[in-house]
Amino acid sequence: MTISRMEINERRDIIICALPELGRRIFLLHWATYAGYGFHYDMERKFGKLLHKANDLNNSHALSIKQLMVLETAYDDLMNEVKGAEKSAKIFHHKPAA
Repeated sequence: MTISRMEINERRDIIICALPELGRRIFLLHWATYAGYGFHYDMERKFGKLLHKANDLNNSHALSIKQLMVLETAYDDLMNEVKGAEKSAKIFHHKPAA
């Protein structure tokens, strides 16, 4: 599969645009009770690493494709963790404040 530099940038921009909302959801979970998704500070640490990865794509086209795949995977994994923690928080009747 061949991905153009423009497509790499577009896909990265989609994630970059989604990061503020993901960060908001993570920090709202700070006040919630949830189980099965690790410690909250691990989520915050992963978010910080994701921010770094989103702004650290290399100029080499081949390397950028690999970095994009890592970025997308890290974003999807963290989003799934946040969704699971939010679902768990609702079970504990401690919904994060909006």
